[in-house]
Amino acid sequence: MMMTLRPITDVKGDLSRIFEEMDRMLEPLSPAWRPAGRAQGQTPGVPAINLALSEQELIIEASVAGYAPEDIDVEVENNVLMISARGDNAREHAGKVLHREIFEGQFTRKMTLPAEVRPEDAKASFKDGLLTIKIPLAVQTRRTKVAITQAESAVG
Repeated sequence: MMMTLRPITDVKGDLSRIFEEMDRMLEPLSPAWRPAGRAQGQTPGVPAINLALSEQELIIEASVAGYAPEDIDVEVENNVLMISARGDNAREHAGKVLHREIFEGQFTRKMTLPAEVRPEDAKASFKDGLLTIKIPLAVQTRRTKVAITQAESAVG
């Protein structure tokens, strides 16, 4: 196998691709393979997200422990959700850090939403390190029950 060397220009992106490739290669060896602290498909350096769909809205939960609400931005444009955080949430440690899984630093997480939404009516709340975003579904996306009536017999 021939490898092409190229200069590293996007360290964070390159590392994410390396981790994803390692996960892809190792997963067939053991279904239980998953680095500690990472959910399946989770990219290092971005918060884990839960996404739920109700009859009326999308509910997105993002684990953003260590960030203050004023350091987090949430935007929806063209049915793409973007969550970003800025600021320095690095913590001082009394001794030498031996292992680190809690992300510290800036991040941006984008995801295409699975349904059409009304972003102008979105609401976000923050409690105990969990960001919860509720975005109402667009009217055409909502499920509507259609009543069925008995048709009258045609007299002919």
